[in-house]
Amino acid sequence: MSNQLSFDALLAPETPAQCAPHMTPREARKQFIKTFSAIATYHRRLDVFRDFIRLAANELDLARVRSEEGREEAVQICKRYEAVDLQRMQQLFCFLIGAMEGGMDDLLGGIFMELEFGSSSMGQFFTPCEVSRLIAALTLGDHVKELEHRPFITLDEPASGSGGMVIAVAEHLLSKGYNPQQVLYIRCTDIDPLAADMCFIQLALLGLPASVYTGNTLTMKMSRVRHTPIYYANDWSERLRMVDMVTKFKTLLHAV
Repeated sequence: MSNQLSFDALLAPETPAQCAPHMTPREARKQFIKTFSAIATYHRRLDVFRDFIRLAANELDLARVRSEEGREEAVQICKRYEAVDLQRMQQLFCFLIGAMEGGMDDLLGGIFMELEFGSSSMGQFFTPCEVSRLIAALTLGDHVKELEHRPFITLDEPASGSGGMVIAVAEHLLSKGYNPQQVLYIRCTDIDPLAADMCFIQLALLGLPASVYTGNTLTMKMSRVRHTPIYYANDWSERLRMVDMVTKFKTLLHAV
């Protein structure tokens, strides 16, 4: 068996039988943590989690998955693991898919905190889903009404963490009868590469159009950007370009 973890294999015909569909977030979190605890006990837990997240993010990043750099990084990571542990990582990905099919939830953020990976020195504590939903409902307010005369709204999250807040916003739009895949463009940034990749994975699996940056929003120095698959599929780059052109044209008219 090859020691390279490939999510292409997860999409093979036999995969649906192996993956548990439509799991509740609670069930998925329980199964994820149980399986994760058995993976590569010869490595530090946080290192294993970081490697899994990087592999998953690279495979979902259409601009990187076929690149030489992406393949080489995957090979180097997978060399550190036995075949059985790579199979368990595939199971972790199945749990993520099952959870996202079962509903919108910041699954990875909850798992991260339950495993006590939060960094007090960085102030890295991800907001619980219930709190994120409450904040989204209270703050979105009149912005939803903008969709009556605008094709979409943009959400810019400068400290996204694992994406809990933006997921809550998408869920709120859905509850109001809007399809967030069509009416919401998300721009997320986080200084921590691990958090940014967690955010990207969840937004990608939820089918939300987003650009996720790794970098510092204060200095505007960015080291990486990942676009979700639906960003490419629905040609969001062109939609954003057209809106930018219209905005500049309106500004020019007002200046005359």
